[in-house]
Amino acid sequence: MNFISEKFEKAITSYINYINNGQRPSVFCYDVNVINTLVLIYGSSEIIQPFQTKNENEFKKNIMKYGITEDEYNSFITNFNNIPTEAVRSNIYPDIQKLLFSMIQKRNQQQKFTEEEIKDINNTLYISSNENINFSSFVQRYFDSFVDEDYNLGLKRQPNKVYLSSDRVSYLPDNAYINQGFNPESVRNLDDDQLSLFNEQIKREEQKNSDDVDGGIGRVLSKLPPAVRNGSGFVDALLLTGTIAILVLIIFVVYLIFR
Repeated sequence: MNFISEKFEKAITSYINYINNGQRPSVFCYDVNVINTLVLIYGSSEIIQPFQTKNENEFKKNIMKYGITEDEYNSFITNFNNIPTEAVRSNIYPDIQKLLFSMIQKRNQQQKFTEEEIKDINNTLYISSNENINFSSFVQRYFDSFVDEDYNLGLKRQPNKVYLSSDRVSYLPDNAYINQGFNPESVRNLDDDQLSLFNEQIKREEQKNSDDVDGGIGRVLSKLPPAVRNGSGFVDALLLTGTIAILVLIIFVVYLIFR
């Protein structure tokens, strides 16, 4: 008796043979790569052990443990069983990828992936941005629709997100936050979407402050003779400081005379 279906049994068997013996599947292996992705999401014991004990209920329970619904599970199995036996253009491929995205998101909400796990999973996904040309070219040739955008946007809608490495948001230098009155350690508690928005606000405030300072200096320098204005920035700063000092001295002398 086959485990779930003949196609599913063959795919898991091919995956195990490849892992144990380095024996690559001799036929079209999209289905084997899907099994590989499941193992990376849930762990080998959650996928392989139910197969070895022929416990389909345990397998189903493991797939649904992070929040996949029964309808999603049934849809996944139905699509898997309908994977074409030859590499032809089909809507089955993107449909399966979208269900895998949902599994990734839901697992990450409850048990966050490590950076290494994220990298390994991204390398197995059939998205056009995959650096492995075997995957990205397959998408270009056989997918009825691209799913990259579903992957990126879908994950960014979640509280705990998985990002493609190129999508990760970087922190600004600590001084950028300190200068605006924020604790850099607190900033590190923000998720990527919040951090991106916060960084933009910090940059706008820095630009605004810079424009205010530059504008003030510019107004003073504009009143100086051209020969003075055309000096280097350092010379301009020295001349400005001297001019201010003279003005302060004149005001002080006037105050002493008329008090």
